[in-house]
Amino acid sequence: MIRCLVFDFDGTLVPSNEIKKRAFFDCVGHLDGVAPFVESLLTTRPTMDRHAVFNAVAEAFPSAGDPLQFADKYGRICESEIVPLLRKSDVPALLDRLKALGVYLYLNSATPWEALGRIAAETDMARSLDGVFGAPQDKADNLKAILAKHALAAVEVAVIGDGESDRAAAQACGCVFLQVASNARDLHGVPADEALRFLAARLPLSGIDDVA
Repeated sequence: MIRCLVFDFDGTLVPSNEIKKRAFFDCVGHLDGVAPFVESLLTTRPTMDRHAVFNAVAEAFPSAGDPLQFADKYGRICESEIVPLLRKSDVPALLDRLKALGVYLYLNSATPWEALGRIAAETDMARSLDGVFGAPQDKADNLKAILAKHALAAVEVAVIGDGESDRAAAQACGCVFLQVASNARDLHGVPADEALRFLAARLPLSGIDDVA
């Protein structure tokens, strides 16, 4: 039985992948020659985080500005769009339903953990979560910490995500992996009961028979 669900965030619980890509250009797209450079970076290395992108911009364009200020602006842009999406969704209700099953719940994302914690608190997700992990922590290391904390067998933990980093982390630890659509349509934008049925049809969730 699955006793712990570890969710990726972007593209899994919220359709934010395009928001985050667009935010790079909102920050530096006005600078001469920078937009094509950023597009090239994201095409060749689509999983680059904000700090890597803006450090690369600063190195290639010394007069562009402070990469830390760009990263801060990037975070504020993303949060300003992501928080409203989650507030009007049934994602917090889905987590509540899962918590009622007695399942441990975690976020494990490449989003910086400070930002992820704020988003969780501002959208009522935090009330159901047992923990939040984000960059710069390694996803596989985070899974190992979860396994140890709750004395779980790897097969009792399911990683739910939309990307290869989630699959790789699950595989490294021997956990179950469930891939969802990268636009988050399986868990976001649908009623909590529907999302719960989606998960229950694919995972042997502990206590699911007790929920109507």
